[in-house]
Amino acid sequence: MGRSKIQESADKYVKAIQRGQRTRFVSAVAWLNVIQYVEKCFAELQNHDIYRINRYYLTIDRTFPVTTLPNHIQIHAGHRKLGMDKQVDSNGEKTMVMAEGNAAIVFSQHYNGDVMILLYPYKSECYETNEKYLIYKTFDTATDISLKDVEKAFAAFLRYSKSTSCITQSTWSDYFFRLRFRLKDWTYRKTLWNRAKELIQLVKP
Repeated sequence: MGRSKIQESADKYVKAIQRGQRTRFVSAVAWLNVIQYVEKCFAELQNHDIYRINRYYLTIDRTFPVTTLPNHIQIHAGHRKLGMDKQVDSNGEKTMVMAEGNAAIVFSQHYNGDVMILLYPYKSECYETNEKYLIYKTFDTATDISLKDVEKAFAAFLRYSKSTSCITQSTWSDYFFRLRFRLKDWTYRKTLWNRAKELIQLVKP
């Protein structure tokens, strides 16, 4: 007598869980390599002249033991004064020095072992981008991430910082750099589609 549909489904379920547990374990251990790659790239950033105009800070949040998830690595830029004041009260007696900050690159490992790299823009009182962040790249496991991948992510972070700072003069190349990653994000594509539908409704006779 053959196996029932319930037994077949249960077999597939068990195999999927076992496969997921193995992938999760391997990815959690491989995260140690990702930490080393990030620390190496961060040290290179610290030794560059860029450190004279901007401070960067590295935060590594790890859960223990090693095989426990999630994990999180963040490099964020310190606040930079913009050389202008903001009026705080109507009398103009109190002012606040304006600054920009919050630019960051985040490596986030989720509970199932996959990894997402996010880029966060500069924000200030006088300028803010439309997007809250960009999804730079995703990986099924940490084993898929090489030193070269991390170096490219750092380079993308610096370019994104340049293109979202209110001090620099953003170019068309910077705009299309941002747009390319925004179009990869399904939430942004959904927003564009909703706006397109609104425009279609407006032009309908």
